Formats: sequence, structure tokens, C-alpha cells
Amino acid sequence: MAKLTEPLPSIHRQNLSYAWGDLLCAMYAASGGERGPVTVCIDGFDDNNCVEEDPEIRSAIDALLEAKEQTSIGIVAFTIFPQRIWKIAQGDRQLFYDLYKYSFVSFRKNRLNRKGLYFQRLVMFDADDKNSPNQLEYIINRYNDKKANGGKAGPPRIHLMASIHNPRIDHTHDQVPSFPCMQQISFCPTDKGLVVNANYATQQVVRKAYGNFLGLAHLAKFMADEMGLQLAQLNIMVGVEKIGDSRFPKSSLRDIVNLIKSKVPNGT
Repeated sequence: MAKLTEPLPSIHRQNLSYAWGDLLCAMYAASGGERGPVTVCIDGFDDNNCVEEDPEIRSAIDALLEAKEQTSIGIVAFTIFPQRIWKIAQGDRQLFYDLYKYSFVSFRKNRLNRKGLYFQRLVMFDADDKNSPNQLEYIINRYNDKKANGGKAGPPRIHLMASIHNPRIDHTHDQVPSFPCMQQISFCPTDKGLVVNANYATQQVVRKAYGNFLGLAHLAKFMADEMGLQLAQLNIMVGVEKIGDSRFPKSSLRDIVNLIKSKVPNGT
């Protein structure tokens, strides 16, 4: 039976790189390889709903991932929101979905994607069911349809949630399942703008967290833009945070931790 882990202090930053940096430093300083729960709040979105990053910090973690032959930040982010396909679609949502569904056939051939990808679960929940719902499109249309909402902008918030976990596929006897760590996303309109909440059962800080944060920021921008809202806040809740695995001993993280400490302002 797993032992109960200790929570980490909540992290609140405007800059995505700084939020990830705070998380890494907290895990680096903690004893053991696991802590939780943890909540990370990012709210530094500009008028175009774009998030702020520090290119030096991002380059440093990407260089470490490449040296360890691990997936880059951009590819991890793509699993949550395929930014380059959205750019090709040039704002046409239906074309965007069609291009993704066409591309997913080849993505799925990779054994690591045999159970699916996060964005696939959002736009075609069950890839083997032709009638599988597009949860994102439902949320966008449901929010924007004033007639269906009794003349008001926005339906009940319970209708603005999207599931990732699919019991039909995910309830297996795998001892070390790798997908899906993220379980659910909710989109909450407020008087300050759209608040997006993502829930993870577990997360690996070094291998996945930066890419997860970036993919979620891209997804949040897409949804805010399509719902006609300013993006106010992205919250990531993680049940158990893991610093990494044997490929990333603390000695391999020392340079990045020192870089973060030299650049990131104190406090949250």
C-alpha cells in the first residue's frame, strides 16, 4: 500500500516557467521522490490570452530532456493541444477537428499512444466509437448558445466539464500505467474571465510537468478565444507529484535548480 505523502505549498505565478521552476525547486528540496497534493495557479495571460514564458528556463529543461532521450516540451504539450494543427486550420474549428482525427490514425501507431492521447479524448472520447462525443465543441456551443441557456450567456457549470478517464479502456491490470495521468478539465466562466481547472492523479515534474502546463495553456487559450472570453487563470491540481525517476537523479538537476533560483523572483 502506498504511503500518504505530504502536501506542497500552493504555487501562484504569472509566468509559466516560474511556476514550473517553483515546483521543481520544492520537489528538489523535499525528502523522497513524491509529495502531494499540490496546486499550481498560473494567471499571467495577456490580452491575446497568451501565457508568459522564460525562454532560458525552457531551453534548459529541453536540453536536459534531449540529453536523456526523453520527449521534448513541445511534443508533450502537443498531446494536450495540437497547436501546429490549429495553425494549419487557420481558425476553422471543423477543419481543425478533421485534420486531427485524420492525423490521429498515424499517432496511434506509436505503441506509447495505444490507449490514446489527451486531445483525442477531448474531441473523440472513444476513438473506436464513430459516435463518440466531441466534448470541447459541445462546451463551446453550449456556452455560446444563448437560446439554449434561457437567453443568458453560459449554461450550468456542470455542463462545462470534460472527462479524460475512460473506464472501458483505462481499467486494466497494468502495474505501471502511463496514461492518462490527467483525469478531468473544467472551464469556469467568471466575472474576471475564463478559469480552467485540470486534475491529475499523478505527474512527473521533470519529464512531463512543463509540457503539461504549456499544453494546458494552449488549450485554455483556444477555449477562451472560441467562447469569446478573456483567459483569467489556469489551475493544475495534482494528487501525487513525482520529481522523476532513476534517469533524473538530483545531481542531474542541480544546474537547472541554480538557474531557476538566479532568475525567479522570491515568493509566489
